[in-house]
Amino acid sequence: MCLSVATTIVLLAITFGFAWLAATLAAMPFANLVLAYSPGGLAEMSLIALALNGEVAFVLIHHMVRVALVVATAPLFFKLMGRLSPP
Repeated sequence: MCLSVATTIVLLAITFGFAWLAATLAAMPFANLVLAYSPGGLAEMSLIALALNGEVAFVLIHHMVRVALVVATAPLFFKLMGRLSPP
C-alpha cells in the first residue's frame, strides 16, 4: 500500500514538473499538459480533456507517443539493468 502511494506521488510530481516546464517554455495550457503527461489511460485522459474543453487531439497524441516510447525503450532499459546488476 505504501509503495503504491509513494509511486503515485512520484509520478504525479514528475507529471506536474514536466507540465509546468512545457507550459512555461511553450506557452501551452497547463491543464492540457497535465492530462497529456499524466500516468493513466488514454480513454480516461481524453474524456477528462473533453469535459474540460481542452485539446483532445493534443492529449491523445502525447499519450500515444509516451506509450510508444515506453514500449520501444523498455527492452533496452531492462537489458541494461541486467548487465549492471550482479549475478
